[in-house]
Amino acid sequence: GDADACVAGVLKSAVDARELAGRVVDGAGAPADELGAVAQRDTAMPVFDEGLQQAEMEPIDEFATMGVPAVDLMVPLGKGQSVVVVGDLESRDACRDVAVAAVGASLDNGMRCVYAALDGGRDGAAGVRAAVPDQAAAVVAKQRASAFANECEAVLCCHAALALGDQLRRDGDDALVVLDGLEPLVDLWRRSTRVLAEAFGAANVDLGDDSECRAFFSSALQRVGRKQGGGSLTIVALMGDEGARVPDDEAPDDGRAYALDDFVAAGARASIMDRLRALDARGVKLTEDVLGKIGVAAPDVTRRRRADAKGQKRRSEACDMLTSIGDAHVEVVAAGDGGFDV
Repeated sequence: GDADACVAGVLKSAVDARELAGRVVDGAGAPADELGAVAQRDTAMPVFDEGLQQAEMEPIDEFATMGVPAVDLMVPLGKGQSVVVVGDLESRDACRDVAVAAVGASLDNGMRCVYAALDGGRDGAAGVRAAVPDQAAAVVAKQRASAFANECEAVLCCHAALALGDQLRRDGDDALVVLDGLEPLVDLWRRSTRVLAEAFGAANVDLGDDSECRAFFSSALQRVGRKQGGGSLTIVALMGDEGARVPDDEAPDDGRAYALDDFVAAGARASIMDRLRALDARGVKLTEDVLGKIGVAAPDVTRRRRADAKGQKRRSEACDMLTSIGDAHVEVVAAGDGGFDV
């Protein structure tokens, strides 16, 4: 039908992770950097896997530096653990800078690194390659024809990068995987649950008190661990925090038409903005009905900024869940002087 791709059965990758330094591939392991074929292994590994079982794990007794002294001091990250780096819209680039610093520091310490640009990254493969140290491998999500397909591609890209990290760990290496960023996965969960509720009625859609959502994100973040007699897999995940919602009685009418600025403020991706600008130029009002037909989620115009006062945290439900799943989290907040506080 209208699908960009269909995958049946168990998706496997035979890409040799040890030979990927300086290369960029997509979620299927195909080259995305125009540098020719990538090295292959004799055996393939499942892309979607549960990682190590508890009986296979060793205690975590070595540290992986983040490359930012304050973070290493306050949030010591062990090889085989996960950390979620959280930032608001103004701090998103600073979150990426923290992740790139972690890659550089890890490479200096003899770890192997995989940087996964789940949303297509910094201007595609070339942008990611320019921003990430040459010794690191990169996995970039392809740009698909619809927002829904892009979100599915991000999930594939996420687990493909983790599969490379799994391979390195089982081969005895210490691996760091950066997941930049988790927003498309959050978008996919929201879109899917909304579709289910519309199709079957909200009363008939039992989401298990968020247990399925937690399992969805845990399947990625909890692939970390240190293998007995082998290596380790550490994850740095980036998450844009959209803030908490205001009370429902302050929310705008669902029948309203959204402005382009609403999508910009909500952090809509460039590919989505191009489609919305084309509709706006034709005089098409961006209503919930129109957005639903083109597969674009409505912007959350009810959100509010996190308070400046220390100790006050207004986080989205998705951010609260993700920071609770990870072993630790680091918060990056835009400061009034144009800099950033960690």
